[in-house]
Amino acid sequence: MILVAFPGSEQLAAFGVKCLAVAGGFLAGYAIGGVGAWALDKWAFAKKSPDVLKKQSVFSPASRWRC
Repeated sequence: MILVAFPGSEQLAAFGVKCLAVAGGFLAGYAIGGVGAWALDKWAFAKKSPDVLKKQSVFSPASRWRC
């Protein structure tokens, strides 16, 4: 079997492989970052808030009806 390569096809293939590597690295970083952010949210921010922070704001719509 004879394989005929067009001029510049090696460079084009190398460019394609590099583009796929960058895209794969981006997706891996996106997934790892998402899992890390989720874990941080569950671990660091899952603690119960103090009652002072849970009080209703004076600017909220429900507080307008209180006298």
